[in-house]
Amino acid sequence: MSSIQHSVEVDVPVATAYNQWTQFETFPHFADFLHQVLQRTDTQVHGTIDVEGRQHVFEIDLVEQRPDERIVWQTAHGPEHRAVVTFDALDDRHSRVTVGTSVPEAARETAGRLVERGLAGFKRYVESRGRESGAWRGSITSSSTPGGTALPRVSYGPPR
Repeated sequence: MSSIQHSVEVDVPVATAYNQWTQFETFPHFADFLHQVLQRTDTQVHGTIDVEGRQHVFEIDLVEQRPDERIVWQTAHGPEHRAVVTFDALDDRHSRVTVGTSVPEAARETAGRLVERGLAGFKRYVESRGRESGAWRGSITSSSTPGGTALPRVSYGPPR
């Protein structure tokens, strides 16, 4: 696996950036390579992605989510990858969103371009709105079963 990391500074508070990122179904509005994204459960997301002219169906499992700090997912089905998105407050009105992902070496260059395009689109989208379109403030942590399978645990934060 090969690692990729890209960041973008956004002119919104960290809570706004985080809240918008939790709205996975809005991703096609700013990432033109995503055609459909459906959040099936608090921890499962399904979608369709166009990679170099070929459409792929994907399923990801959200394995960690801490409000205003980080979101971690891994592939359940589709193009193999694992991603960590972190959110850092730069001051009260600005934040940094960083995407770190691990992909097969053969996909490194393409995945890097897609991450950069997605982050640039996210910046335009969230800054043009000035506020989030929704929020999910719950937490997800994973625990392992005796057989080593990670099981997500979901707890719900206060409503916003």
